[in-house]
Amino acid sequence: MQHACIFLELLKITYIHCMKRLLSLYLVLSGFLLHAQTVKELKTVASSFSEMAKIPAGSFLKHEYSFLNIQPTKQDTNLLFCIHPEATITKVTTSFYISTHEVTNAEYRQFIVWVTDSLIKNNITFDTVFYRYTTPSGKSTRISIVPDTMNRVLRDMFGYCNLNYYTHKEFISFPTTNISWHQAQAYIHWLNNRMLELLKKNHVPTTDWGKYRLPEALEWEYAAMIVEKNGDWFNQRNPDAYNIYGWLDYPLTTKEGLYKANFGLIRDLNHMVIKARWDDNYDALAPVKKYVPSLMGLYDLSGNVSEWTNTSISLDSLNKFYAGYYSNLLQTKYQHLFEELLKPAPDWKKFDAFKAESVRGRYDAQAQQYWFNEYVIRVKEMENYNRSILSRISDGMLVKGGSWDNPPVYMINTCSQVLSKNFTTPQTGFRVALTLEPAFEKLLGSYLTGQK
Repeated sequence: MQHACIFLELLKITYIHCMKRLLSLYLVLSGFLLHAQTVKELKTVASSFSEMAKIPAGSFLKHEYSFLNIQPTKQDTNLLFCIHPEATITKVTTSFYISTHEVTNAEYRQFIVWVTDSLIKNNITFDTVFYRYTTPSGKSTRISIVPDTMNRVLRDMFGYCNLNYYTHKEFISFPTTNISWHQAQAYIHWLNNRMLELLKKNHVPTTDWGKYRLPEALEWEYAAMIVEKNGDWFNQRNPDAYNIYGWLDYPLTTKEGLYKANFGLIRDLNHMVIKARWDDNYDALAPVKKYVPSLMGLYDLSGNVSEWTNTSISLDSLNKFYAGYYSNLLQTKYQHLFEELLKPAPDWKKFDAFKAESVRGRYDAQAQQYWFNEYVIRVKEMENYNRSILSRISDGMLVKGGSWDNPPVYMINTCSQVLSKNFTTPQTGFRVALTLEPAFEKLLGSYLTGQK
Protein backbone atom coordinates (compact mmCIF):
# COMPACT_ATOMS: atom_id res chain seq x y z
CA MET A 1 0.00 0.00 0.00
CA GLN A 2 2.83 2.35 0.91
CA HIS A 3 4.61 1.51 -2.33
CA ALA A 4 1.43 2.19 -4.25
CA CYS A 5 1.11 5.64 -2.64
CA ILE A 6 4.73 6.44 -3.46
CA PHE A 7 4.17 5.30 -7.03
CA LEU A 8 1.08 7.48 -7.36
CA GLU A 9 2.95 10.47 -5.89
CA LEU A 10 5.80 9.96 -8.37
CA LEU A 11 3.28 9.65 -11.17
CA LYS A 12 1.64 12.88 -10.02
CA ILE A 13 4.99 14.70 -9.91
CA THR A 14 5.90 13.34 -13.34
CA TYR A 15 2.51 14.41 -14.68
CA ILE A 16 2.89 17.92 -13.26
CA HIS A 17 6.44 18.16 -14.62
CA CYS A 18 5.29 17.00 -18.05
CA MET A 19 2.41 19.45 -18.01
CA LYS A 20 4.80 22.28 -17.10
CA ARG A 21 7.06 21.28 -19.98
CA LEU A 22 4.09 21.10 -22.29
CA LEU A 23 2.87 24.47 -21.02
CA SER A 24 6.32 25.98 -21.60
CA LEU A 25 6.42 24.48 -25.06
CA TYR A 26 2.92 25.81 -25.71
CA LEU A 27 3.92 29.29 -24.62
CA VAL A 28 7.01 29.19 -26.83
CA LEU A 29 4.97 27.96 -29.77
CA SER A 30 2.25 30.49 -28.99
CA GLY A 31 4.82 33.26 -28.92
CA PHE A 32 6.27 32.04 -32.19
CA LEU A 33 2.83 31.78 -33.75
CA LEU A 34 1.88 35.20 -32.38
CA HIS A 35 5.05 36.63 -33.89
CA ALA A 36 4.31 34.84 -37.16
CA GLN A 37 0.76 36.20 -37.08
CA THR A 38 2.09 39.70 -36.38
CA VAL A 39 4.47 39.39 -39.32
CA LYS A 40 1.60 38.15 -41.48
CA GLU A 41 -0.61 41.05 -40.40
CA LEU A 42 2.18 43.53 -40.99
CA LYS A 43 2.61 42.16 -44.48
CA THR A 44 -1.15 42.22 -45.03
CA VAL A 45 -1.54 45.85 -44.05
CA ALA A 46 1.80 47.25 -45.15
CA SER A 47 2.40 45.19 -48.28
CA SER A 48 -0.65 43.53 -49.76
CA PHE A 49 -2.71 46.69 -49.83
CA SER A 50 -0.05 48.06 -52.15
CA GLU A 51 3.59 47.08 -52.37
CA MET A 52 5.65 50.25 -52.22
CA ALA A 53 9.00 51.55 -53.39
CA LYS A 54 11.19 53.83 -51.33
CA ILE A 55 12.03 57.11 -53.07
CA PRO A 56 15.23 58.57 -51.58
CA ALA A 57 15.69 62.23 -50.79
CA GLY A 58 17.71 64.22 -53.28
CA SER A 59 17.91 67.26 -55.52
CA PHE A 60 14.74 68.21 -57.32
CA LEU A 61 14.18 70.57 -60.20
CA LYS A 62 11.06 72.25 -58.90
CA HIS A 63 9.06 73.50 -61.86
CA GLU A 64 6.44 76.14 -62.42
CA TYR A 65 3.50 75.64 -64.76
CA SER A 66 4.21 76.23 -68.43
CA PHE A 67 2.83 74.89 -71.64
CA LEU A 68 3.77 72.72 -74.57
CA ASN A 69 3.88 74.24 -78.02
CA ILE A 70 0.98 71.99 -79.07
CA GLN A 71 -2.42 72.98 -80.39
CA PRO A 72 -5.16 71.63 -78.08
CA THR A 73 -7.81 69.49 -79.75
CA LYS A 74 -11.52 69.37 -79.00
CA GLN A 75 -10.86 66.28 -76.89
CA ASP A 76 -8.29 68.04 -74.68
CA THR A 77 -10.87 69.51 -72.34
CA ASN A 78 -8.87 69.35 -69.12
CA LEU A 79 -5.16 69.07 -69.97
CA LEU A 80 -2.64 71.63 -68.74
CA PHE A 81 0.26 71.69 -71.18
CA CYS A 82 3.53 71.77 -69.23
CA ILE A 83 7.22 71.66 -70.14
CA HIS A 84 8.52 73.73 -67.23
CA PRO A 85 11.15 75.76 -69.15
CA GLU A 86 12.64 77.31 -66.04
CA ALA A 87 13.64 75.33 -62.96
CA THR A 88 15.12 76.01 -59.55
CA ILE A 89 17.09 73.21 -57.90
CA THR A 90 15.78 72.44 -54.43
CA LYS A 91 16.16 69.48 -52.10
CA VAL A 92 13.72 66.71 -51.32
CA THR A 93 14.75 66.56 -47.68
CA THR A 94 12.96 63.36 -46.64
CA SER A 95 12.49 60.07 -48.38
CA PHE A 96 8.99 58.74 -48.94
CA TYR A 97 7.26 55.62 -50.18
CA ILE A 98 4.95 55.30 -53.17
CA SER A 99 2.94 52.34 -54.47
CA THR A 100 4.65 50.33 -57.18
CA HIS A 101 1.30 50.11 -58.96
CA GLU A 102 -2.13 51.68 -58.92
CA VAL A 103 -4.67 50.48 -56.35
CA THR A 104 -6.27 47.34 -57.79
CA ASN A 105 -9.82 46.03 -57.69
CA ALA A 106 -8.73 43.44 -55.11
CA GLU A 107 -7.26 46.10 -52.81
CA TYR A 108 -10.21 48.46 -53.11
CA ARG A 109 -12.59 45.53 -52.67
CA GLN A 110 -11.18 44.92 -49.17
CA PHE A 111 -12.32 48.43 -48.28
CA ILE A 112 -15.86 47.86 -49.58
CA VAL A 113 -16.17 44.48 -47.84
CA TRP A 114 -15.00 45.94 -44.51
CA VAL A 115 -17.52 48.80 -44.68
CA THR A 116 -20.32 46.43 -45.75
CA ASP A 117 -19.54 44.02 -42.91
CA SER A 118 -19.57 46.90 -40.42
CA LEU A 119 -23.01 47.95 -41.61
CA ILE A 120 -24.34 44.40 -41.35
CA LYS A 121 -22.87 43.88 -37.85
CA ASN A 122 -24.52 47.08 -36.67
CA ASN A 123 -27.82 46.10 -38.33
CA ILE A 124 -27.83 49.21 -40.50
CA THR A 125 -29.99 49.06 -43.61
CA PHE A 126 -28.46 50.62 -46.67
CA ASP A 127 -29.05 51.14 -50.37
CA THR A 128 -25.57 52.46 -51.12
CA VAL A 129 -22.42 51.72 -49.17
CA PHE A 130 -21.19 54.88 -47.43
CA TYR A 131 -17.99 55.37 -45.45
CA ARG A 132 -18.18 57.92 -42.64
CA TYR A 133 -15.08 59.67 -41.38
CA THR A 134 -13.76 62.99 -40.09
CA THR A 135 -11.56 65.07 -42.37
CA PRO A 136 -8.29 66.64 -41.11
CA SER A 137 -10.17 69.94 -40.81
CA GLY A 138 -12.59 68.30 -38.34
CA LYS A 139 -15.53 68.08 -40.70
CA SER A 140 -17.67 64.93 -40.47
CA THR A 141 -18.46 63.52 -43.91
CA ARG A 142 -19.69 60.40 -45.62
CA ILE A 143 -18.72 59.11 -49.04
CA SER A 144 -20.38 56.58 -51.32
CA ILE A 145 -17.50 54.18 -51.94
CA VAL A 146 -18.85 51.82 -54.63
CA PRO A 147 -17.43 52.63 -58.10
CA ASP A 148 -19.85 53.38 -60.92
CA THR A 149 -20.45 50.13 -62.84
CA MET A 150 -22.49 51.75 -65.63
CA ASN A 151 -19.54 53.33 -67.38
CA ARG A 152 -18.02 53.47 -70.84
CA VAL A 153 -14.83 51.54 -70.07
CA LEU A 154 -16.85 48.42 -69.26
CA ARG A 155 -18.85 48.76 -72.46
CA ASP A 156 -15.61 49.25 -74.40
CA MET A 157 -14.04 46.15 -72.86
CA PHE A 158 -17.00 43.78 -73.07
CA GLY A 159 -19.56 45.31 -75.42
CA TYR A 160 -21.93 45.61 -72.47
CA CYS A 161 -21.87 46.88 -68.87
CA ASN A 162 -20.16 44.02 -67.06
CA LEU A 163 -21.24 44.51 -63.45
CA ASN A 164 -18.65 41.95 -62.30
CA TYR A 165 -15.60 44.01 -63.29
CA TYR A 166 -14.91 45.14 -59.72
CA THR A 167 -15.58 41.74 -58.11
CA HIS A 168 -14.76 38.90 -60.52
CA LYS A 169 -11.49 37.04 -59.96
CA GLU A 170 -10.44 37.64 -63.58
CA PHE A 171 -10.14 41.37 -62.85
CA ILE A 172 -8.63 41.41 -59.36
CA SER A 173 -5.28 42.70 -60.67
CA PHE A 174 -6.82 45.43 -62.84
CA PRO A 175 -6.67 49.02 -61.52
CA THR A 176 -9.82 50.21 -59.83
CA THR A 177 -11.32 53.07 -61.79
CA ASN A 178 -14.25 55.50 -61.74
CA ILE A 179 -12.96 56.68 -58.36
CA SER A 180 -13.36 60.33 -57.32
CA TRP A 181 -10.76 62.23 -55.30
CA HIS A 182 -13.09 62.00 -52.28
CA GLN A 183 -13.42 58.22 -52.66
CA ALA A 184 -9.64 57.87 -52.86
CA GLN A 185 -9.35 59.90 -49.64
CA ALA A 186 -11.94 57.67 -47.93
CA TYR A 187 -9.96 54.55 -48.89
CA ILE A 188 -6.77 56.11 -47.52
CA HIS A 189 -8.50 57.10 -44.26
CA TRP A 190 -9.67 53.50 -43.85
CA LEU A 191 -6.18 52.19 -44.65
CA ASN A 192 -4.64 54.42 -41.98
CA ASN A 193 -7.17 53.20 -39.41
CA ARG A 194 -6.37 49.57 -40.18
CA MET A 195 -2.67 50.27 -39.65
CA LEU A 196 -3.40 52.04 -36.35
CA GLU A 197 -5.46 49.08 -35.16
CA LEU A 198 -2.65 46.68 -35.99
CA LEU A 199 0.00 48.78 -34.24
CA LYS A 200 -2.14 49.14 -31.10
CA LYS A 201 -2.94 45.43 -31.11
CA ASN A 202 0.78 44.70 -31.01
CA HIS A 203 1.42 47.33 -28.32
CA VAL A 204 3.38 49.61 -30.64
CA PRO A 205 3.21 53.34 -29.79
CA THR A 206 1.32 55.01 -32.61
CA THR A 207 2.12 58.68 -32.03
CA ASP A 208 3.15 60.30 -35.32
CA TRP A 209 3.97 57.01 -37.06
CA GLY A 210 3.20 58.52 -40.45
CA LYS A 211 0.21 58.27 -42.73
CA TYR A 212 -0.85 56.90 -46.07
CA ARG A 213 -1.92 59.68 -48.42
CA LEU A 214 -2.17 60.66 -52.05
CA PRO A 215 1.17 61.79 -53.51
CA GLU A 216 1.71 65.46 -54.21
CA ALA A 217 2.08 66.27 -57.92
CA LEU A 218 5.75 67.23 -57.49
CA GLU A 219 6.42 64.02 -55.53
CA TRP A 220 4.82 62.07 -58.36
CA GLU A 221 7.03 63.83 -60.92
CA TYR A 222 10.15 63.37 -58.80
CA ALA A 223 9.45 59.64 -58.44
CA ALA A 224 8.83 59.31 -62.18
CA MET A 225 11.93 61.24 -63.30
CA ILE A 226 14.48 60.37 -60.62
CA VAL A 227 17.90 59.11 -61.70
CA GLU A 228 21.04 58.17 -59.77
CA LYS A 229 24.56 59.40 -60.43
CA ASN A 230 27.61 58.77 -58.26
CA GLY A 231 25.43 57.80 -55.32
CA ASP A 232 23.28 60.97 -55.47
CA TRP A 233 19.64 60.98 -56.46
CA PHE A 234 18.12 63.74 -58.53
CA ASN A 235 15.90 64.46 -61.51
CA GLN A 236 17.42 66.61 -64.18
CA ARG A 237 16.72 68.28 -67.50
CA ASN A 238 19.81 66.88 -69.19
CA PRO A 239 18.40 65.49 -72.48
CA ASP A 240 20.46 62.33 -72.02
CA ALA A 241 18.89 61.55 -68.63
CA TYR A 242 15.55 63.35 -68.66
CA ASN A 243 12.64 60.93 -68.44
CA ILE A 244 9.83 62.38 -70.51
CA TYR A 245 7.63 59.34 -69.80
CA GLY A 246 7.42 56.93 -66.87
CA TRP A 247 10.45 54.93 -67.97
CA LEU A 248 14.12 55.70 -68.35
CA ASP A 249 14.44 56.48 -72.06
CA TYR A 250 12.35 58.35 -74.60
CA PRO A 251 10.97 55.89 -77.24
CA LEU A 252 7.41 54.63 -76.89
CA THR A 253 8.45 51.15 -78.01
CA THR A 254 11.06 48.59 -77.02
CA LYS A 255 13.75 47.34 -79.40
CA GLU A 256 11.38 44.52 -80.28
CA GLY A 257 8.70 47.04 -81.31
CA LEU A 258 6.42 46.48 -78.31
CA TYR A 259 4.73 49.49 -76.74
CA LYS A 260 5.97 50.39 -73.26
CA ALA A 261 2.59 51.55 -71.97
CA ASN A 262 -1.14 51.15 -72.39
CA PHE A 263 -2.40 54.33 -74.08
CA GLY A 264 -4.72 55.61 -76.80
CA LEU A 265 -4.53 56.49 -80.46
CA ILE A 266 -1.66 58.09 -82.35
CA ARG A 267 -2.59 59.92 -85.56
CA ASP A 268 -0.33 61.38 -88.23
CA LEU A 269 -0.66 64.86 -89.73
CA ASN A 270 -3.36 63.56 -92.08
CA HIS A 271 -5.33 62.22 -89.08
CA MET A 272 -4.65 58.64 -90.13
CA VAL A 273 -4.38 56.20 -87.22
CA ILE A 274 -0.82 54.89 -86.92
CA LYS A 275 -1.31 53.33 -83.48
CA ALA A 276 -4.67 51.89 -82.50
CA ARG A 277 -5.75 51.43 -78.89
CA TRP A 278 -5.32 47.66 -79.02
CA ASP A 279 -1.82 47.78 -80.56
CA ASP A 280 -0.39 47.76 -77.02
CA ASN A 281 -2.15 44.38 -76.40
CA TYR A 282 -5.14 45.81 -74.52
CA ASP A 283 -8.16 47.59 -75.97
CA ALA A 284 -8.92 49.38 -72.71
CA LEU A 285 -7.68 48.70 -69.17
CA ALA A 286 -4.79 46.31 -68.55
CA PRO A 287 -3.73 44.44 -65.40
CA VAL A 288 -1.15 46.33 -63.34
CA LYS A 289 2.57 45.63 -63.81
CA LYS A 290 2.25 44.49 -67.45
CA TYR A 291 4.48 47.18 -68.95
CA VAL A 292 7.96 48.63 -68.53
CA PRO A 293 8.64 49.97 -64.99
CA SER A 294 10.51 53.13 -64.07
CA LEU A 295 14.05 53.11 -62.73
CA MET A 296 12.58 52.91 -59.20
CA GLY A 297 10.38 49.94 -60.06
CA LEU A 298 7.13 51.90 -60.43
CA TYR A 299 4.68 50.49 -62.95
CA ASP A 300 2.12 52.27 -65.13
CA LEU A 301 3.16 55.80 -64.24
CA SER A 302 2.43 56.44 -67.90
CA GLY A 303 -0.82 55.04 -69.24
CA ASN A 304 -3.36 52.46 -68.03
CA VAL A 305 -5.16 54.89 -65.69
CA SER A 306 -4.31 58.48 -64.85
CA GLU A 307 -3.80 59.12 -61.15
CA TRP A 308 -5.18 61.55 -58.59
CA THR A 309 -2.68 63.65 -56.66
CA ASN A 310 -3.12 65.75 -53.53
CA THR A 311 -2.20 68.99 -55.34
CA SER A 312 -4.89 71.55 -56.09
CA ILE A 313 -4.81 74.20 -58.78
CA SER A 314 -7.04 77.21 -59.28
CA LEU A 315 -7.43 80.23 -61.52
CA ASP A 316 -5.75 82.33 -58.84
CA SER A 317 -2.60 80.17 -58.85
CA LEU A 318 -2.51 80.40 -62.66
CA ASN A 319 -2.74 84.21 -62.46
CA LYS A 320 0.26 84.31 -60.11
CA PHE A 321 2.25 82.18 -62.52
CA TYR A 322 1.55 84.41 -65.53
CA ALA A 323 2.48 87.54 -63.59
CA GLY A 324 6.05 86.27 -63.39
CA TYR A 325 6.05 84.45 -66.73
CA TYR A 326 5.45 87.49 -68.95
CA SER A 327 7.89 89.53 -66.89
CA ASN A 328 10.56 86.93 -67.59
CA LEU A 329 9.74 86.91 -71.29
CA LEU A 330 10.20 90.69 -71.47
CA GLN A 331 13.69 90.21 -70.02
CA THR A 332 14.34 87.55 -72.71
CA LYS A 333 15.03 85.12 -69.88
CA TYR A 334 13.83 82.30 -72.13
CA GLN A 335 15.79 83.29 -75.23
CA HIS A 336 17.77 80.03 -75.05
CA LEU A 337 14.58 78.11 -75.73
CA PHE A 338 14.17 79.74 -79.11
CA GLU A 339 17.80 79.12 -79.96
CA GLU A 340 17.17 75.45 -79.22
CA LEU A 341 14.36 75.47 -81.77
CA LEU A 342 16.75 76.63 -84.49
CA LYS A 343 19.71 74.38 -83.73
CA PRO A 344 18.49 71.49 -85.91
CA ALA A 345 18.29 73.84 -88.93
CA PRO A 346 20.90 73.28 -91.71
CA ASP A 347 24.11 75.29 -91.42
CA TRP A 348 23.10 76.59 -88.00
CA LYS A 349 25.77 78.36 -86.00
CA LYS A 350 25.54 80.52 -82.91
CA PHE A 351 25.61 84.22 -83.74
CA ASP A 352 25.21 87.66 -82.24
CA ALA A 353 22.16 89.19 -83.89
CA PHE A 354 23.48 92.74 -83.44
CA LYS A 355 26.76 91.92 -85.20
CA ALA A 356 25.27 89.85 -88.00
CA GLU A 357 26.51 91.21 -91.31
CA SER A 358 25.90 88.33 -93.65
CA VAL A 359 22.60 87.67 -95.37
CA ARG A 360 22.48 84.35 -93.52
CA GLY A 361 23.03 86.12 -90.22
CA ARG A 362 20.24 88.63 -90.85
CA TYR A 363 17.95 85.83 -91.94
CA ASP A 364 18.73 83.88 -88.77
CA ALA A 365 18.06 86.95 -86.66
CA GLN A 366 14.69 87.44 -88.32
CA ALA A 367 13.90 83.73 -87.93
CA GLN A 368 14.80 83.86 -84.27
CA GLN A 369 12.56 86.89 -83.72
CA TYR A 370 9.80 85.11 -85.63
CA TRP A 371 10.06 82.05 -83.39
CA PHE A 372 10.12 84.29 -80.32
CA ASN A 373 6.97 86.12 -81.40
CA GLU A 374 5.27 82.87 -82.35
CA TYR A 375 6.11 81.39 -78.96
CA VAL A 376 4.66 84.39 -77.13
CA ILE A 377 1.51 84.07 -79.23
CA ARG A 378 1.28 80.38 -78.40
CA VAL A 379 1.77 81.10 -74.70
CA LYS A 380 -1.07 83.60 -74.85
CA GLU A 381 -3.27 81.04 -76.61
CA MET A 382 -2.42 78.47 -73.96
CA GLU A 383 -3.12 81.02 -71.23
CA ASN A 384 -6.60 81.63 -72.62
CA TYR A 385 -7.13 77.89 -73.07
CA ASN A 386 -6.12 77.05 -69.51
CA ARG A 387 -8.10 79.93 -68.07
CA SER A 388 -11.19 78.55 -69.80
CA ILE A 389 -10.57 75.17 -68.12
CA LEU A 390 -9.91 76.50 -64.63
CA SER A 391 -12.80 78.97 -64.79
CA ARG A 392 -15.11 75.93 -65.01
CA ILE A 393 -13.50 74.00 -62.13
CA SER A 394 -13.40 75.65 -58.72
CA ASP A 395 -12.00 72.63 -56.84
CA GLY A 396 -9.52 71.41 -59.43
CA MET A 397 -6.97 68.72 -58.50
CA LEU A 398 -4.00 67.72 -60.65
CA VAL A 399 -4.16 64.26 -62.24
CA LYS A 400 -0.98 62.68 -63.62
CA GLY A 401 0.15 60.03 -66.06
CA GLY A 402 -2.44 59.70 -68.82
CA SER A 403 -4.59 56.64 -69.45
CA TRP A 404 -5.51 53.86 -71.87
CA ASP A 405 -7.74 56.34 -73.71
CA ASN A 406 -5.32 59.28 -74.04
CA PRO A 407 -2.68 60.13 -76.67
CA PRO A 408 1.01 60.18 -75.63
CA VAL A 409 1.06 63.88 -74.69
CA TYR A 410 -1.02 63.04 -71.61
CA MET A 411 1.68 60.63 -70.45
CA ILE A 412 4.47 63.24 -70.30
CA ASN A 413 5.62 63.43 -66.68
CA THR A 414 5.38 67.20 -66.48
CA CYS A 415 1.87 67.38 -67.98
CA SER A 416 -1.20 67.36 -65.78
CA GLN A 417 -4.91 67.06 -66.19
CA VAL A 418 -7.22 68.96 -63.87
CA LEU A 419 -10.43 67.36 -62.56
CA SER A 420 -13.03 68.33 -59.98
CA LYS A 421 -12.83 66.38 -56.72
CA ASN A 422 -16.27 64.84 -57.30
CA PHE A 423 -15.57 63.83 -60.90
CA THR A 424 -15.22 60.16 -61.85
CA THR A 425 -14.00 58.80 -65.16
CA PRO A 426 -13.20 55.32 -66.52
CA GLN A 427 -9.69 56.64 -67.15
CA THR A 428 -8.82 57.70 -63.59
CA GLY A 429 -7.59 55.72 -60.57
CA PHE A 430 -4.95 56.37 -57.91
CA ARG A 431 -1.91 55.09 -56.06
CA VAL A 432 -0.90 55.86 -52.47
CA ALA A 433 2.17 57.46 -50.92
CA LEU A 434 3.50 57.29 -47.37
CA THR A 435 6.00 59.18 -45.24
CA LEU A 436 7.23 57.22 -42.21
CA GLU A 437 8.87 58.52 -39.07
CA PRO A 438 12.42 57.05 -38.73
CA ALA A 439 11.50 54.71 -35.86
CA PHE A 440 8.58 53.25 -37.76
CA GLU A 441 10.60 52.99 -40.95
CA LYS A 442 12.83 50.43 -39.20
CA LEU A 443 9.74 48.47 -38.17
CA LEU A 444 7.71 48.61 -41.38
CA GLY A 445 10.01 49.67 -44.20
CA SER A 446 11.07 46.16 -45.23
CA TYR A 447 7.46 45.00 -45.37
CA LEU A 448 6.39 48.00 -47.43
CA THR A 449 9.01 47.28 -50.08
CA GLY A 450 8.39 43.53 -50.05
CA GLN A 451 11.88 42.65 -48.80
CA LYS A 452 10.47 40.37 -46.05
